Amino acid sequence: MGDIKNGQEFVGNTLSFFDKSTERYAMVADGVSTPLKPRAGDRPALNVAAPVDDGLVVVVHETTPSS
Repeated sequence: MGDIKNGQEFVGNTLSFFDKSTERYAMVADGVSTPLKPRAGDRPALNVAAPVDDGLVVVVHETTPSS
């Protein structure tokens, strides 16, 4: 599980997942990128099972440009 925070150093407001403001949301493990597809409004924004194998896992959340 994981939250999206609006702040710095894991301190700030906890946000729900907003699909309209997300360009890319993926989990990368062992060099393989798997798109994440939460529903709009999900909180926590990340609620997936961890990969079975040991190793580094990176979660990518790229937002769209704000207007």
